[in-house]
Amino acid sequence: MLPDWPVFDAEGFTLLLLNISITKMEVDMNKFSYVYQITEISTNKKYIGSRGTSNSNLLDDLKKYKSSSLELKEKQTLNPNDFYYEILSVHNSRDEAYVEEERLHNLYNVKNDDEFYNKCNHNSSKFNISGRVTVKDEYGNTSSVNINDHRYLSGELVSIAKNKLNIIDENGNKKQIDVSLYDKDKHTIFSKNKIVVKDKNNNILHVDFNDPRYLSGELVGIASRKIVVKDANGETQQIDVNDARYLSGELVPTIKDMIMVKDKDNNYYQISKFDPRYLSGELVGIAKNEVVVVDKEGNKFKVAYDDPRYLSGELVGHTKGYCTYKDKNGNKVYTHKNDERVKSGELVGLYSGLVSVKDKDGNRFKVNIDDPRYLSGELVNVLVKNKISINGTIYPSIKFAMCELKKSASYIKLRLNSNQEEYKDWFTIEY
Repeated sequence: MLPDWPVFDAEGFTLLLLNISITKMEVDMNKFSYVYQITEISTNKKYIGSRGTSNSNLLDDLKKYKSSSLELKEKQTLNPNDFYYEILSVHNSRDEAYVEEERLHNLYNVKNDDEFYNKCNHNSSKFNISGRVTVKDEYGNTSSVNINDHRYLSGELVSIAKNKLNIIDENGNKKQIDVSLYDKDKHTIFSKNKIVVKDKNNNILHVDFNDPRYLSGELVGIASRKIVVKDANGETQQIDVNDARYLSGELVPTIKDMIMVKDKDNNYYQISKFDPRYLSGELVGIAKNEVVVVDKEGNKFKVAYDDPRYLSGELVGHTKGYCTYKDKNGNKVYTHKNDERVKSGELVGLYSGLVSVKDKDGNRFKVNIDDPRYLSGELVNVLVKNKISINGTIYPSIKFAMCELKKSASYIKLRLNSNQEEYKDWFTIEY
C-alpha cells in the first residue's frame, strides 16, 4: 500500500523504504515507479506509459524522458514545447506500475484508438530495466547501481541474484529462490526473452515472446485481466477483473480516491482526496494555478495563472480558438476555427445537425434533426416547456402564468401538484 505521507520528502525526496517490497514478478530497485501520460497539445493525442526512476522529481524525470514510441519521440524532438506531461499515479514497485498501465491501456483500448500514440495494449508481464543491476555488499545491504560501476566490476558489490534462480512454481507463480531450494519436479526455470502466459482455460505456459500464439492473442500474460485492489482496511492484492468482490465494490482499485498533489515547495505526494491537508488547501493538485499557453510564435508551454504575460494577453490559453469538429463521415478533427476546412464547411461543429430532446418520461439525449421520433413529436426539444392549464386558461409556461396571475412560481407549482378539490382544474399539459 502506498504511504500517505510523504511519498518523498522535501530534502531530496527520501523514499519510505518500509513501504517498498520485492514483488513476485520482479526485483526492482528503482526508487520511484509511476504511470504517466504525455499529451501532444496541438492534436490532443496521448501516450500512456509507466516508468521507474531514481530521480525524485518525477515530472522532471518524465520531461527528460523520450517516449518509446518512435513516432512520438520524433515529434518530441522536433517540437518539444508541444507536449504536456502528467504523473497519473505513483506505485510501490514497477510491477504495480505495469499492472496500472495495463489497466489503463485496456480501459481505453489504446491500440485501437487513434487518439493515442500507443500501438499496443501493454501486458504487465513484459518489463525491462536496462543499464542497472541490483547488488549487495558483504553485509547484505542492497542498492541499485550502473552495470559499469567499478565496485560491481571489481566484485566488491555482487548481484543479489547470485546463487539465485528465477523459477515458476507449481501454481504458476514467478519468483526468485535460492539454488539450494530448487526442486526440478516442482519448479520450471525461466529465462530472458521468455514470458509466463495462460491459455483460455487458465493453463500456465512458459513461451518465447515471439511465439505465434502469444502474438495472436491466443495466449495472454498471466496478469492479463488482473487488477491490483485494496479492501476496507487498505490491504492490497491482485485479483481477476471479474472477481465478485471487485464487481460489488467490496474491493476497489488501489488508486481509488487517490490524487497527486504538491505542497508549497512543489514536493509531490499521492494521497487520499479526503486527506485534511488537501481539503484545507495545504496541498493542491499538481496542475493547480498553472495553465498551458501559446505565444505569438506558436510555442506552447506552461506558466502560472498570475504570470504577467498571461494576464496581459501576451500569452493565451493553448486551446483558444480550437474546437473539435467532424467531417461528413463523422470523423472527429481537433483544429482551429480559422482552418480552411472549417471556413469552407468541410468540417462542422461536433453537434451540428443534432438536437437535444426529451421523451415523455423526461429522459434526455441527442438525436439527428431528421429523426422520425423528433419529427413526429414523440421526442421534443429540451427547451420546450410544458404548458399548464389553470381553471380552463392555458398558459405556455409557468413563467407566463406568473406574469398574468402575479403569483410566484412556488405558489403555482404547489397548486399544480395539489390533490385538493379546489385545485382540480390546475394541471400540467404533458407533451
